[in-house]
Amino acid sequence: MLEEGEDFIDVLNPCTEKGTAALGDSNVRNLKRGDVLQLERKGCFRCDVPYLRASKPIVLFAIPDGRQQAGLKRKICSVSTDLH
Repeated sequence: MLEEGEDFIDVLNPCTEKGTAALGDSNVRNLKRGDVLQLERKGCFRCDVPYLRASKPIVLFAIPDGRQQAGLKRKICSVSTDLH
């Protein structure tokens, strides 16, 4: 809750997004928006942007499990299935 006279910009966390590029097998092409999957040793993720074409990566959002940094709001994992 902001106090009177406080500017919300002053209380924002500057690190609210972290991106990670990854390679996945061809089965991730079948993910639909909203699907949840677990990546071994990485955690659970929700598909935000499904596969459309090789030049546009799949985007997954990490589902917080309490072990991540307190200040990190979301983690984005861009997965490419193009192994050229």
